[in-house]
Amino acid sequence: MSPIGPLADTLPSTLPAALRRAPLLLGFSGGLDSTVLLHLLLALSRVGRLGELRAVHVHHGLQAQADAWQRHCEQVCTDLGVPLHCLRVDGRAEAKRGPEGAAREARRRAFAQLLRPGEILVTAHHRGDQAETVLLQLLRGAGAAGLSAMPGCQPWAGGWHWRPLLDVPRERLREEACTRGLTHVEDPSNPDPRYARGLLRSAVLPALRTHWPEAEATLARAARQFAQTQRLLDDLARLDRQAVSAQTPGGLDIRALGRLPVHRRLNLLRYWLAEAGVEPPPRRRLESFLTQIDARADAAPSLSWTGGSLRRYRDVLYFLLPQLPWPDALSCHWQGYEPLVLPELGLALHLREAPGEGLRHAVLAQGVRVTRREGGEGMYLAGRTGRQSLKKLLQESAIPPWERDRLLLLRVGNDTAEVLGLWRDRRYTVGANETGLVVERRPLG
Repeated sequence: MSPIGPLADTLPSTLPAALRRAPLLLGFSGGLDSTVLLHLLLALSRVGRLGELRAVHVHHGLQAQADAWQRHCEQVCTDLGVPLHCLRVDGRAEAKRGPEGAAREARRRAFAQLLRPGEILVTAHHRGDQAETVLLQLLRGAGAAGLSAMPGCQPWAGGWHWRPLLDVPRERLREEACTRGLTHVEDPSNPDPRYARGLLRSAVLPALRTHWPEAEATLARAARQFAQTQRLLDDLARLDRQAVSAQTPGGLDIRALGRLPVHRRLNLLRYWLAEAGVEPPPRRRLESFLTQIDARADAAPSLSWTGGSLRRYRDVLYFLLPQLPWPDALSCHWQGYEPLVLPELGLALHLREAPGEGLRHAVLAQGVRVTRREGGEGMYLAGRTGRQSLKKLLQESAIPPWERDRLLLLRVGNDTAEVLGLWRDRRYTVGANETGLVVERRPLG
């Protein structure tokens, strides 16, 4: 038998080989599960089978015993020589999510704040937690993605998230704690039936086990099967995306999309949004949106939710992330000596020199106005004769209406010297052998 113990011996095989020397950050609550995992990881780290270990304890402030739990975690880690970071969060700030959701979201933010690039966040979710997650997702009406429950290892927050105990029953962890003589804290809210997981843990799963002793293992196995199904759906979505990608970068060709069956269109849209890191809207809203697109070829329906919005323009479907509302009017004087910070727009304008392109130095030296479109603007463009209407230029270039509303213009008197990111008036630009000034938009922060 391995000197580090049979349970510890199995853990490295649940992590991709390329990550086994990466540093580890353990989420340590002081409870049974994370206490056992702390000792297992430390044993593996000391013999070089896993990377260097540190831990983080999140103090939610939601329980009277929270201070005592933190002191316990500090003492355990001091005795073991494991660096511990204690973070205090206010789960009540997310009260609209409910106590469980608030605590979970606060932990996620704390972990993401502390995780270093390439580091692995390790959490002690076990087989029982996986079974509870499957049941919760099933009761929420989730599809294959939700019923896949928690993955064993996934990219997360610039590093990785590893759950090495997903196939381990909690009884096995309790046996390990007894064998090693480990002490831990008990959270009284864990079996509380007022909370969804507490109800499953204290009443539903025990009742299921009386009839189906292997219910927990079966649910965890079902999660793995749903994960395989989801991978197939993602493979299909990638193929469909290649078939319906529009010539416009980032968009989907609506006519090609319409040739797919509805279930594949829904699958593609969910995958497309997931790629953008966004939770999709409810299925019924997506179905309704697709029906609106199909109803009229000239319609311009849109679908907005907390994650963003879907919009149609000229037979292309676009996804837009939420954006700060822009002021109705904007007019700032700028000579370019310093970046122009526009907090109401969430961006700043910077200058850089560039050979053979950009505005003449003299234009910025005399000062320009930075404005939004006001209507009636025109420009003199290289390769074109006469004054060109900005409105017509935008229509010719198929710039969607929502992007036109967020254009910034550099004005010299009543003239438009530049539409940032699109065009410059030839009267204010440098020649091929000169060095000009290029204006760049950069997000704040």
